[in-house]
Amino acid sequence: MSMLAVSGVGIFNGLNICVDANGAVHKLEDNRENKGGHNTHSIVWPALDAWLRIDTNAARFLSAIKLHGSNLKDALDSIWPNRQPVSIVVPMIDAWAFDLNVATQHHEQRNISSYTPHDLNEIPCSFQDEMDFLSETWNALEPSMPSGFTQLDNHLLRRMFQMVHQQDNSVLDPEDRVPLANSSVVTRYSELEPTLQQAVPQPFLVDEAGASEPQIFQLASTDGSTPRAMISRAVLLLRAATALNVLTLNEAGFSQHGTEIRPWIDPLLVHRGIVAADALPDRMADLWDSTKFAVEDFQASLAACSYDPQAFFTANDNGTPAVTQLERAAMWGICP
Repeated sequence: MSMLAVSGVGIFNGLNICVDANGAVHKLEDNRENKGGHNTHSIVWPALDAWLRIDTNAARFLSAIKLHGSNLKDALDSIWPNRQPVSIVVPMIDAWAFDLNVATQHHEQRNISSYTPHDLNEIPCSFQDEMDFLSETWNALEPSMPSGFTQLDNHLLRRMFQMVHQQDNSVLDPEDRVPLANSSVVTRYSELEPTLQQAVPQPFLVDEAGASEPQIFQLASTDGSTPRAMISRAVLLLRAATALNVLTLNEAGFSQHGTEIRPWIDPLLVHRGIVAADALPDRMADLWDSTKFAVEDFQASLAACSYDPQAFFTANDNGTPAVTQLERAAMWGICP
């Protein structure tokens, strides 16, 4: 909803109104069936889908995610000049599993994962898998200046390039399809910004196996009802939402470091118990230092107890509660 809000599109828990190209006002819900309208989940995904199908919005979406002195839009233009952003963004969102229908699918299973995750409800997971996933996800959220997540963004770039290459191949006869190693990703690699080339080497971009890729990319596109799939989607949405918010703040004249919004964010840090009121960080990215140590304690404790849940939770230094505070990443994502 924040991605739409920064573009002036409001989503409400009830009746929603839209204005068409002719200036006519319409209710999006049929209140003959539900006088109170539908909840936010029922309208936010169709609204986001429609918003992203406007090419200027799709271009803005890609431009918002900055990495290594460039952004996804400029990187795309370097390899595939004149490609319409909308032809990339909607499929890319599907690939990231921002499934535009998931809010109305698997509803009962998702509620079980969210609100009643106990042994009487079958949720396919194991303690070791869940804990390893949590550690890996935090490592993917390590911040980079001025406003990015180095590991996560590098994989987003590779995913985008490989997806566009697959799109190109899909319209060719099988015998005419081009291997990724001979594709535009390779032949036009030198057109990328030098800083981007230095940070994201060509072999990484053409690695189709994706051995180092965080699990969130695979899990987000799987069954929408499992806890890890839901968290994976949340992480990817967090990355996109913080990027669009930062872009909007910068366009409004706010500094790149977001110092103007610190009076709003600082009390949240204290209220959530992330830091003490007299120990606020100079930069939100500094929160990574304590997070990194917590993740290291978390991983060491898991190894020491051989993934025994009871032994882990009774360990003195097990990394909690810091590793449960995903809002830390939101803080350094929006206000580095």
